[in-house]
Amino acid sequence: MFTIRNASLSEIVKAHALVPEFYEGGHVDFEGRLSGTASFSVIALAGDDIAGYAVSYMKDTTTAYIWMVGTLPDYRRQGVYQQLFTRIHEWAVGQGATRLQLKTRNNKRHMLSWLVKHDFLFTEIESQDDISQNRILTEKLI
Repeated sequence: MFTIRNASLSEIVKAHALVPEFYEGGHVDFEGRLSGTASFSVIALAGDDIAGYAVSYMKDTTTAYIWMVGTLPDYRRQGVYQQLFTRIHEWAVGQGATRLQLKTRNNKRHMLSWLVKHDFLFTEIESQDDISQNRILTEKLI
């Protein structure tokens, strides 16, 4: 079991840099994306070690968008994402959201499987030159 708690922006930036797939993508403007909107950030800890993180925000009055989620390689397939998702879901309901949205990529097969298993529906595809990089928008009513 992991400890899931609210996280500061600096903790999220630190956690983000530890996820190999995301670090390779360069800098992400967390502050710019989250300013002026209701947002919620959580971090998963294994003792004192970061295991993962999640950042979400309200797109509008009824839609919570799960923007960034990352699990460090040593902690994958251990339920970290599920625990982070549960906290985001609880926050979204408390904000009055009636649906959750999340975007992933075609090459993230494990994430696509998780989304289908948890009743997310595919609503839109953003085509890329490399089909494995197609972005897939998903949504779940809550």
